[in-house]
Amino acid sequence: MFKDCSSGDFKEDIATDVKAMISFYESAQLRIRGESNFDEANAFTITKLKTIEKTLEGKLAQKVKHVLERPYN
Repeated sequence: MFKDCSSGDFKEDIATDVKAMISFYESAQLRIRGESNFDEANAFTITKLKTIEKTLEGKLAQKVKHVLERPYN
């Protein structure tokens, strides 16, 4: 669902929905270290949210900044 079947990489189009990316990031934060799919999801969402954060304004920009500064664990 989140990964391309042929390449095994996360689909870039999921990064276009900021609220979904925040939810995906927060879900990945609940992982147990060593769960490779969740470790990959965590790295992917951090990278994408940091990139997206630079283009946002207002409350959504604040929300992205907040979740990156204060992850669940």
